[in-house]
This record gives sequence, C-alpha cells and structure tokens, in this order.
Amino acid sequence: MQIGMPKKVRRIRRILRDARRRRVPFIAWRKESGAPEFGRVDGVRIRHVLTFGLCGFCVVPFRGEEDCYLARVDEQGTVVEVPAYRHQAPMHPECLGAALRLCPELTANAASLRIVPASDHAEATRHLLEEVKAAAAARG
Repeated sequence: MQIGMPKKVRRIRRILRDARRRRVPFIAWRKESGAPEFGRVDGVRIRHVLTFGLCGFCVVPFRGEEDCYLARVDEQGTVVEVPAYRHQAPMHPECLGAALRLCPELTANAASLRIVPASDHAEATRHLLEEVKAAAAARG
C-alpha cells in the first residue's frame, strides 16, 4: 500500500515557479514571455478560479476547506475592508500566507493586512449592502 502525501505538500508541489524558482500565484498576470508580473492579476484567471471553486494560488479545489481573503485593518487591528483588494480570489490560508511573503506589494502592506475566512467576507458584504440601501432610502 502506497502512502499519499499530505494535502499541504501536494498543494505546494502544484504551484508554478518563475525563473528564479519563486512560487507564482495562478492569478498573477503573465507577460507575453510567460514571466509573471507580481502586483497585477489576470481577470480571466480570477473568473476561472471563482467559477470552478479553486484556490487562486495553487488552483486546488477547496473540498470543504475554509477559503480566505485578505482584509485591510486599521491601527487598532479592526477589520476595515474585506476584501482588501478589488480583484482578489479566495485562497487556502496557507496559500494566502505564502502570497503575503512572496508578493512585493502585499509584503510592503503586510502590517495593514489580515487573513480572514470567506464567511467574514460574505458577512461584511451583506452589511455593506444594507448600509448602502439604508443610505439610499434616507436620501429619497
């Protein structure tokens, strides 16, 4: 009987690497040469992972695992905005942690970012929509 690799190891082995052997998120924009451009994301790839319920970093389905987003936090650590970036795909917590370490833009802003479960993202979105509706009703 062959023993399989743990999920986390299988996931990390599937992640693409650039010429300098750095891990590259699946949603990263690729130049014509195929080289990743960190700091930019590919909208087509984001739609793909959202459509099929895949992680935006390793492209492995969630299969009951919690998917996460980055949230922007203030100086006190209170979540201010979920997701922190307009074009953000859900990722496994480990993959999002790797993205925080690898992506220059995320690394530069790491002090103001926190990993939150997607359920928090859904709750924050619902709360924001209620506020917008209430403000619209008050105006007119």
